[in-house]
Amino acid sequence: MRSLSAILPFIFIGAVAGGLCLEALCSSGAAASGFGPSPWQEAARYMDRLGAKLSSAGEHAAALECFNESLEQNSSYADAWVHRAGSEKALKNYNASRASLQKAVEADRRNAAAWSALADALSMEGDYENASAAAAELVRIDAKNKACWLKKGNIEQMRGNFSAAEADYNRAIDIDPKYKDALYRKALCALHDNDTDQALELLDLVLTLDPKYKQASTAKGLALQAQGEYEGAVKSFDKALETEARWTPALAGKMNALLALGRDREAADILIRL
Repeated sequence: MRSLSAILPFIFIGAVAGGLCLEALCSSGAAASGFGPSPWQEAARYMDRLGAKLSSAGEHAAALECFNESLEQNSSYADAWVHRAGSEKALKNYNASRASLQKAVEADRRNAAAWSALADALSMEGDYENASAAAAELVRIDAKNKACWLKKGNIEQMRGNFSAAEADYNRAIDIDPKYKDALYRKALCALHDNDTDQALELLDLVLTLDPKYKQASTAKGLALQAQGEYEGAVKSFDKALETEARWTPALAGKMNALLALGRDREAADILIRL
């Protein structure tokens, strides 16, 4: 079987030929008037689509060749830069992935997918200041998208900026009052501020929406523990463990609550399993 690199020139020639035929067919319409895509833009899009199919199939090295060819024809094609970044990330070329995302936002300042992926990449690197700036661009572009506000809030939370995070979660909740992820994260802000009553109110709402939300059950256990309600805390940790028996945060929380209740043997059994 011939490798992709061997047949890529023929695929590209076919894509350009297809673009040329399209331009000829439309010579009396938009393309001839200068408003339609050029053959090279059509070829770039074709190679990008081919790369996306290969990427979906897990063929990231081959996909990367297609994205590179797409960008050879149209270096300002932001979507191809975003898709290239995805394949680079899958291949664990993290610096190259971030560089591709930078190229994407330079090519199209209003590409929400590029800003979203760039915010994620910078967060993974621990560069929360620049991740926050990327997320700010994201919500400026797509202010009606609750997931964008959640992403920005999560980054602010990682920065330790809990008041800004809570404001972002409120924006997400304004869009969808039953958005459990934003409600949960807002509860964490309340826990940080030692407002355990508000935290419990929010966490109970989350667990009404999704009883198997293990993070919310664990956080509820911590809030009850902070109030000295150790028996209730143990029950909440157990609820989280019903969803995932080896969920480490719940096991650690339950161990501490058991120690506070003087149930040292049970706590020791958990410690052995951690």
